[in-house]
Amino acid sequence: MKKNFFLLIISLIIVISLIEYSLRIYGLGYPIIYESSLLWGYNPSPNQKSKRLKNAIVTINSEGLRTGKKFSNPKKIIFYGDSVTYGGSYIDDDDIFSEITCKKLNEIKELYSCGNAGVNAYGIKNIIKRIYNYEKKIPSHQIIITIIEANFYRNFSQINSHPFFTKQIQGPFKATTELILYVIDKIRNNLRFTAIKKHNNEEIYYNNIEILESVNQLVNFYKDQKKKNIPIKIIWSPSLKDFSNNKIEYNKTEILNLLKKEIKDDFIEIGFLIENLNIDITKIYYDEIHLSKFGHGVYGEIISKIISD
Repeated sequence: MKKNFFLLIISLIIVISLIEYSLRIYGLGYPIIYESSLLWGYNPSPNQKSKRLKNAIVTINSEGLRTGKKFSNPKKIIFYGDSVTYGGSYIDDDDIFSEITCKKLNEIKELYSCGNAGVNAYGIKNIIKRIYNYEKKIPSHQIIITIIEANFYRNFSQINSHPFFTKQIQGPFKATTELILYVIDKIRNNLRFTAIKKHNNEEIYYNNIEILESVNQLVNFYKDQKKKNIPIKIIWSPSLKDFSNNKIEYNKTEILNLLKKEIKDDFIEIGFLIENLNIDITKIYYDEIHLSKFGHGVYGEIISKIISD
């Protein structure tokens, strides 16, 4: 009896160890650590480097920016946005569009440094408040903001609404723990919240007010930067469903129309520029909204040309 119990324990240890080993090879166990902020919600903590999904390297420098390069060249560009800008833990530092933009710009002469201040699940208010923080730390840098429509619906994101870590996982089974916590969080959310919330007319009215407030905040922020002669571009990134037969076909929403009207030449609908490249649109996307490695390359090529012009 004792022998069978002992064999069972050994077998369980071996199985769990194999699972842990496999998950670590995949890239789990050492998640990117975040820190909370009363001003802009949260951000990846400075000074960390982690090998994540499929061996993708994610580096956060001393300024809290994602980049694997020295941030010391005279012309500095910081890219802002949400997870589309950040690139995700499945894309290597060298392959995110902020890095590719600088690589293209520096082909003739090493002048530019690019930092990525994109943060998962950010809303417009998070983005703007974080830019103001970097304006104090890194004055007169060029601003590139990549936005999606969902940014205007998120209002002000807080870290406790998301499954991010603010401390390293402890113990010998770090990867298994990360996976278990992720699954628990998914189950918890599915049990607590309905997939689609039905709104009454009053709720829709106030939601629209909040959305338009975010639009106005972005427009006012843009105008403030122009008064200070800060170079700024705002890029509207479409989703995969916005394309049909490689042609952009999304509804001209009120959000989009207001931004185009107020921002004019500094507002870029990158979807229309992608159309002209004669490429398979589906290869640009990792999922419905996030970019693949190929997609980051396309964005980097386009943005570098925009900056050069």
